[in-house]
Amino acid sequence: MYEVAVQYIRREMAILRSMKSAPRKDAGWRNGRIGQIKARCKGQFEGVDIYKPYIKKNFRADSLTELSDDELQKTYLYVFKKKANRS
Repeated sequence: MYEVAVQYIRREMAILRSMKSAPRKDAGWRNGRIGQIKARCKGQFEGVDIYKPYIKKNFRADSLTELSDDELQKTYLYVFKKKANRS
């Protein structure tokens, strides 16, 4: 039952971190999102920053730190919906 409980807590935490009010309530939200985006790129896309063309095209930004909270959340969702092309 421990694993089931851990999965439940992780799922609920993901829901809470995705809420529109999360950036205001969690001081580490921005740094956490940026870290998660970069870790996903490093782990799943062999270090290729797949978010860069996306933020350039959609938000005219060169860095994740230039994005608003809403833009950062959209970029997070974009990166985590992408599938790695593996042969």
